[in-house]
Amino acid sequence: MFKVCGYTCNRNDFLKKHMRLHSGERHYKCEVCGYACNQKCDFKRHMRTHSGERRYMCKICGKEFTGSDQLMKHLRIHTEERPYTCKVCGKSFYQSAHLKQHIKMHSGERPYMCEVCGKAFKRSGILKTHMRIHTGERPYECDVCGKAFKRSGILKTHMRIHTGERQYKCDVCGKTFISSCYLKTHMRIHTGDIPYKCDVCGKAFISSGDLKAHIRIHTGERPYKCDVCGKAFTQNSTLKAHTRIHTRESPFTCEVCGCACKQRGTLKKLMRLHTRERLYKCEVCGYALNQSGDLIDDMKTHSEEGLFMCGVYGKTFKQSGNLKKHMRTHTRERPYMCGVCGKAFPKSCNLKTHMRIHTGERPYKCEVCGFACNQSGSLKKHMVLHKGERPFKCEVCGYACYQSDELTDHMRSHAKEKLCEVCGKEFKLKGNLKTHMRIHTGEKPYKCDVCGYKCNQNGTMKIHMRLHTGERPYKCEVCGEAFKQSGNLTEHTKTHTEERPYMCEVCGHAFRQSCNLKTHMRIHTGERPYNCEVCSKAFAESQTLKAHMRIHTGDGPNKSEVRGYACKQSSDIQGRNRTNVTFAMKHSNMIPGSNT
Repeated sequence: MFKVCGYTCNRNDFLKKHMRLHSGERHYKCEVCGYACNQKCDFKRHMRTHSGERRYMCKICGKEFTGSDQLMKHLRIHTEERPYTCKVCGKSFYQSAHLKQHIKMHSGERPYMCEVCGKAFKRSGILKTHMRIHTGERPYECDVCGKAFKRSGILKTHMRIHTGERQYKCDVCGKTFISSCYLKTHMRIHTGDIPYKCDVCGKAFISSGDLKAHIRIHTGERPYKCDVCGKAFTQNSTLKAHTRIHTRESPFTCEVCGCACKQRGTLKKLMRLHTRERLYKCEVCGYALNQSGDLIDDMKTHSEEGLFMCGVYGKTFKQSGNLKKHMRTHTRERPYMCGVCGKAFPKSCNLKTHMRIHTGERPYKCEVCGFACNQSGSLKKHMVLHKGERPFKCEVCGYACYQSDELTDHMRSHAKEKLCEVCGKEFKLKGNLKTHMRIHTGEKPYKCDVCGYKCNQNGTMKIHMRLHTGERPYKCEVCGEAFKQSGNLTEHTKTHTEERPYMCEVCGHAFRQSCNLKTHMRIHTGERPYNCEVCSKAFAESQTLKAHMRIHTGDGPNKSEVRGYACKQSSDIQGRNRTNVTFAMKHSNMIPGSNT
């Protein structure tokens, strides 16, 4: 009998092996990984982990093990034998080690403490895994994609992504999962169980991870930071999705339409649009939806609980974020400001779209003709041109068009036209009448900060500013000449095509512009709409009237640079300058022999 613990044996070599337990001696050491043990059988079994040898096989499921004791423990899964029972709660276990771990739940014992952060654990294995958070160690690497993990179990679950194995199936909707915990979380959507509640705002979540990420909204913590732009996020998955903006990576491709997505969730939603699959059904009204979030929002419409109400009009919203955006229509708040031109917007998505004007980015491209635009809605409208569809039809006259705003403009032709009370001119749009009235009132609300020029339209001011900036955004593809206005480019293009679409019905003379034809017609009609207020003389063109007015005012804006001669028209100055240049050359040393 041994005096330390009372262990008894009938052989001396057994006692020697036993003594190593008390002395801590580990006689057998692995040269591969450094593992040490005090018995030869344990050492042999350990070495099989490196050699891959698994000599003990389960005859029921075919699973292999390195030791016979491991096989015996495994067989209890099939026989459902649970010989180790907890005396406190009566729960049974396959292995004695599992019972020991369970007992600690009742005792509250956590003997294994992390030396870095002080967190305590019930098992040494959990502490070992926890320490990898501090060390950054990820020993389990995927052979397919190279991704590394802290735990072997996570690697095993990850491998099912590559193999396509989804052995956990939802009995309600048939959705499959790679992990039992994912299925457990998913089932809460159907049962309505939302066990994780925020102590600050009372919002509830179906998973602890979602609650943990939500808590960071209150604390302001953003532990995941982008190395490129410095933007920080509350979740690692959000950072990964954000990083793809910089790398322009879209790894998830739709097999139906070929659309590439940055996130797997976006691809899943897209696929439901093609399959018309609606997994989530409301038990109250029977309405089916393809997203769980939409189902949660729909459930709120059946009860007053959870709805967010506008204090001004009483309008209700399913989400607090939507109410916040709505309130900006009352407060006129525009928190998102453009750093280039200073224009402000009520929504971040509006600013994002606006920034493409400055960057020139046009991410939405037509696969048929190559047309590119900066909004998805504009591309959708454009695609209707290729399909030949005209989905918007006028109920009054049957006129069909491919854009809703075009139909809105058309409907005004049936409505009573807006009349100018001063000159009687009619307008279909109220905004056009408002702009027209500035001609009579003389109002010019748009002022140039450079030269002080004023005008009555914002579009006119934009064109004027190009005089200062020198910007000519409209370029001719034939000769390369650039213009400030798109209309000027259109007219210029006709010089290459020799196109003269506007023809006089009287004499057959053709013009490139409709305004030139209109002026020409006055020769035949004798119309002279521009009258001099001083002598009542009439003219067919406004420019002729302006030149005539200088006779009365004595103003000669076109001045000769040589002798100071002033004339009423620019054509006079050109002829006069030639005379003055000749006169100057005769009385200077510019002409050889002029002083003789």
